[in-house]
Amino acid sequence: MGEWVLKNLRTGGYRGTIYPVNPAYEEVLGYRSFGTLSEIPDTPDLVVFAVSDARVEAALDDAIAAGIPAAVIQSTLVIDNDSVPLLRDRVREKIIKAGMLVCGANGMGYYNVRDHVWTCGFDSSEHAAPGNVALISHSGSGMSGIIDCEERLRINFAVFDADYEDLQIIVRESFNPLTVNAGAARVRGGELELEWLASADWEIGVSAGRLDTQYRRLNQPAQDSGVRLDNKLANSPAWSMAAGTAYRLALRDLGEVTARLDWSWQDSEYHDAVNSPQIRQDAFHLVNASLAYVPAAGRWQLTVATRNLLDETYLVTGNSAFDTAAAYVEQVYGRPREFLVSLSYEF
Repeated sequence: MGEWVLKNLRTGGYRGTIYPVNPAYEEVLGYRSFGTLSEIPDTPDLVVFAVSDARVEAALDDAIAAGIPAAVIQSTLVIDNDSVPLLRDRVREKIIKAGMLVCGANGMGYYNVRDHVWTCGFDSSEHAAPGNVALISHSGSGMSGIIDCEERLRINFAVFDADYEDLQIIVRESFNPLTVNAGAARVRGGELELEWLASADWEIGVSAGRLDTQYRRLNQPAQDSGVRLDNKLANSPAWSMAAGTAYRLALRDLGEVTARLDWSWQDSEYHDAVNSPQIRQDAFHLVNASLAYVPAAGRWQLTVATRNLLDETYLVTGNSAFDTAAAYVEQVYGRPREFLVSLSYEF
């Protein structure tokens, strides 16, 4: 495990000084090895314990005596025939008393990609430049599955939690649309996208989204219009999913053909704040497909495509004043199955 920690620090591009401590070796992976922590000429910023549970307490004592401010403990802190207080309790007490910052125990370390500090004791892949995202996982194996996925697999994940005050909604009074101040609402959810480049010519993508909406407070004008606290916000399906794939076939000197197939599914939703059943859309799915040809010269493109291949009937939007004196419903549906051919030229 200790060897892998060294390999990961080197793979991650750590720019500081590394001091392996192992009395059995004079050199480890090209680094000078020290017999004990006290032999190190400087005070390290961090110590990574890659030792057995039976040895970790003594190693921690040495680190505290050396004034090292932080540590990573990968051991489980469970030993046979332990005495009270147990090892984990003794270690916790020493860490608190010393004021040491510790990651662990019973963990797999961490990746600090920004500062090039990888303290994990298992094989890790190289990673691109960092972004502004931090991940914390109870499962080290689950985290490594995300971090160490191959470069052909891209994962995008987002969560949001928004509170709205003075939320405005549109309701109907006879034929007249009225904008009223509904009150307050909360919108929470998340999105997950996976993109996989299966080969140089074949790409696959899938995504899923979750949306949870609820009114927290309703003003009197909204209640007078028929909006209730347990109503769903308009145009807010709880779940949505999509998948798509594209394959590019090279035709040597003739150019290339790209075939694409896309599928999407959306949960049921209401198209107004009152949640009128007349303009409620049940869950539905759509399938689109296309075939595009580009010659070797690349100046023009011929595309043959179909939209809504399964000819689904679904509402795009609508208005309802069914319970008013006007007693009318307006429903706007999506386009039925259609086929198209397009020819484009690049000047």
